Amino acid sequence: MIVGLLAAMLVVGAGGVVALQGYRCNEQGLYCFAVGVKSEGGSFRWARFFDVNDDVYVEGYAFPNGPVDIYIIRDGECGYGCSLTGKDVTGNVESVTVSNNKLDTVKVWAPTLTVGKYDIIVDTNRDGILDWGDSINSLYTYGIEVTPELSTITLMGAGLVSMIGYVGVRRRRK
Repeated sequence: MIVGLLAAMLVVGAGGVVALQGYRCNEQGLYCFAVGVKSEGGSFRWARFFDVNDDVYVEGYAFPNGPVDIYIIRDGECGYGCSLTGKDVTGNVESVTVSNNKLDTVKVWAPTLTVGKYDIIVDTNRDGILDWGDSINSLYTYGIEVTPELSTITLMGAGLVSMIGYVGVRRRRK
């Protein structure tokens, strides 16, 4: 009973954390956006960790109407005043149009993703520079992380255990 109660508290707590962490805003509290996943034909769900086979989506609100550019760059590669040119890891800067101050859900990165830590930047004035009018999903730490799929980690672990076992058997035979 106590275990079930603790589990329920953790789930409720996790839901509150997700709701608070989902949207990131720029320094002025404007131009808020979230990064997440979206099931086929389903709804958007906030996420910070992605598998190499996931699609990455962005949505937001309180942006100025008109075109914006969305960049995905390696974490720590760029600070305010930095040129974003050539830094987008997808090879394709997403250009989308904001209407009614809402950045509709848009796919910004399709599989296969590269393992690592990344920041997502919405360049509201489209000048290719991260400046105070733009929004970044995490300035002081990484915004999203792409991790290897579980099967890759499992296979590496099984291989390591097999190698250790093989070395142990060979030593005993000698």
